[in-house]
Order: sequence, then structure tokens, then C-alpha cells
Amino acid sequence: MDMGMATAADSFCTSSMGGGMIMYMDGFRFSLKGGQPCLNLFFPEWTLDSKGKFVAAMVGVLLLAVAVEGVSKLRYCIIRAAKASYRSPDQNQWNLTLLRFGISSMHGAQALFGYIIMLATMTFSLELLSCVILGLGIGYGVFFQTDDVFRESGHVTTNPCCAFMEDEVKDLHSLKRDVVGAFHPDDTPVSTTVSDSGTDNCTPNPV
Repeated sequence: MDMGMATAADSFCTSSMGGGMIMYMDGFRFSLKGGQPCLNLFFPEWTLDSKGKFVAAMVGVLLLAVAVEGVSKLRYCIIRAAKASYRSPDQNQWNLTLLRFGISSMHGAQALFGYIIMLATMTFSLELLSCVILGLGIGYGVFFQTDDVFRESGHVTTNPCCAFMEDEVKDLHSLKRDVVGAFHPDDTPVSTTVSDSGTDNCTPNPV
């Protein structure tokens, strides 16, 4: 024991007063090599004081990053469904209410997941940062198809924690334009086609 720091020959990390810190104060470090200060991930009780715990945290952060892209895709599909409902000549108010609730729910879920993985990167652990980037890449590859990238805009999660909010404003402005233009001046419904290609792109790519 030296000045309150508990270090054992076989320990994964060093801890002060039996706990960890929320981030490395001097910049990015490789955590898995050992000998670094212990990290707390999100909660004081979640101290990553063993290699097994740290690997489990890496897997969890990676899955959260994948989930961010999944929620982004789901929000995108709900907005497309809302556009189709507004264009429909026999609008169902109950369905529209459910779609509005779905858009609001996905807004909150994407904000929550985005800020959580942002906090993971702010630990300044290179391994956790790599898991965030890898998870976002995997999620984008699974949930967004190639023709979506070239045909649509405004749904790409370039900054998971906050840029999607600006993207959502663009989507909702597009939805408003579709509602206004859904009927001719004589109130005759126009075509209800959602996609120029005639295919449903709201399903993930086969893995």
C-alpha cells in the first residue's frame, strides 16, 4: 500500500479508496495493457477492475453503438410510414397518433443511446472508443442499405449524441411538404407511392 493506492502484482488496474475514476485525466490510454487507473463506466458501482469486466464493457458499448444505428433506422422508417399515411386518401387518425408517438419515442431513445456512448468515449480509453466506432460502422452496414445512401438524405447518424436532432428537423420539414403537396388544388389525392424504386428499404441487410 502506497499513499492510498492499492496495487497487487496480479491486479488489472490501480484503484484509490477501492473505487475508480470516470476518465483518464491526461488523455487517451490503452486500458487492456493493465497498470492503468481503474475506470468507472456510467455508475460508481461499475468499476472495471478486472480484464473480464473490461471486455464485457467493450462488448456492451459496441452493442449500444449498433443499437444507435438501429434506432436511427427505425425512426427513419416510422417517418416514411407517416408520410405514406398522410398521403393516403383514407387517413386513420389513430394510426397517425401512434406514428407521432413512435417518432417521439425514437427521438428520446436515440438521444439516450447517443449520449451513453458519448460518455463511454469520454473515459479516454482507446479500447472503448474503438468499440463505439466499430459498433456504429457495423450498425450502419446492417441497417442502412446502399440505395438508401444515394437516394435519401437526412437520416445518417454522423454524430450519435446530437446531430440526429438536426436531421430529424429536416425529416419533419420534408413530411410537412409532403402533407401540403399530397392533394391537388381540387383535393384529389395524388399517388401514394413511397419509394421511386418501389422497394421497401426499411428492412436490414442480410448478414
